[in-house]
Amino acid sequence: MSAMTCISKCPRGRRLTAILLASAVFFAPSLLHADENRTDDLSLQEEIESLRERIDALEKVKKSNEPPLVVSWDGGLRFSSMDGSSVAEIKGKLQTDWFFQSGSRDLDRFVEAQGNDLHDGVEFRRTRLTLQGRIRERFLYKAAYEFSGGDAAFKDVYVGIDSLNGNILLKIGHFREPVSLEANTGEHSLRLMERSLMQNLTPSRNTGVGLFGTALEERLSWGTGIFWNTDDYGAGGEDGGLSASARITGLPWCSREDRLLHLGVSASRRGEDSIVFAADPEMHAAPDFIDTDGFVGGLSPHAVRMDAADLLGCETALALGPLSLQSEYLCARVDAPGSSDPFVWGGYIEGGYFLTGEQRRYSRKRGAFGGVTPRSSCFSDEGGLGAWEVTARFSRLDLDDPDMMNGGEMVDYSTGINWFVNPSVRVSANYIHSHLEHVGSARLFVLRFALSF
Repeated sequence: MSAMTCISKCPRGRRLTAILLASAVFFAPSLLHADENRTDDLSLQEEIESLRERIDALEKVKKSNEPPLVVSWDGGLRFSSMDGSSVAEIKGKLQTDWFFQSGSRDLDRFVEAQGNDLHDGVEFRRTRLTLQGRIRERFLYKAAYEFSGGDAAFKDVYVGIDSLNGNILLKIGHFREPVSLEANTGEHSLRLMERSLMQNLTPSRNTGVGLFGTALEERLSWGTGIFWNTDDYGAGGEDGGLSASARITGLPWCSREDRLLHLGVSASRRGEDSIVFAADPEMHAAPDFIDTDGFVGGLSPHAVRMDAADLLGCETALALGPLSLQSEYLCARVDAPGSSDPFVWGGYIEGGYFLTGEQRRYSRKRGAFGGVTPRSSCFSDEGGLGAWEVTARFSRLDLDDPDMMNGGEMVDYSTGINWFVNPSVRVSANYIHSHLEHVGSARLFVLRFALSF
């Protein structure tokens, strides 16, 4: 008799058999489907892998279809790469002036004797277009051209390498020499429309190589360079000569970015064969009131023959929120053949106060003041008044010297008001009382509409 037969004949055995049969009936489907579940899991994993591959392929297609540039507006039309390492910006300036001039009888006669006159009119002071940017983060470029004179004259046209040795910028090309606070302040950021009489002694833009940097947590800035003395198109020859310029500035006191004391010095060794000393009364459309006509060895009414010239200047500025003051002094010693090295000088003091509470931005890297951002722009959803500033300046330029004939000495008293409609639009009015020593005085009024983007 088999064991199974014995179990089935006893009552307890019959119960055990029934339990085994019931368990078999209950668990049999699960056991049968186990292999099927394993097959389904493998199929599901294959489907997931297939979906992942499809997603990766779609991502690649998406990236290939993305535009190579991001176009935006940031005070100017801006193009940038997806990672932001390369940037190109299109900027510009448009300034149109309405001017009115009148002079005393003696001054009118003096101006007429020079073949000029004082007249009213209108002119486009600046029509400038600029392309600037950055390539692969460290390489800079800028190409700015001025069209108001009828031709595309050079302004800033250079390439540069940034962050050398940490914080040094190398510039190669045509750019402004590092001399004077006022000279290194942009035209849209000046308190008055034109720079002071002193600027007629400073070098402007030339072609060369310059290094610029900061130190002491950007409380000190410096710049130096060697330049060929060039024309408005960046070209120079043997007669141009080499010059060297340097400027250093510091912030001995700076409690906030709008409360600071700025000090600086600059120097330049001019190596050209001739130099120009002439000045209009701080209005571009006015004729020159003083020049170096009659200078010993003069090449023309404005050009002075020389072996070299040394410039030395000092500068200071104080910002106290909406109030700011600024002053400079610059002198030039000319090594002129056949003379006893004539000495000329100029200087100014000016100030401005924002009636609406704004302040001028200060750039620690440039050691100069920048633009103005109104607290509330006019003609916008903000419904503000823009920024309003009143300004005043006293400036003097002395071209008289025992070895100079009719060099001239001029003093200007200027007042103005600026309305910054928004960060890009500015409307200004200036009144200038200009006095030419031993000759007479002129009264000049200028109204300007300026757009900078």
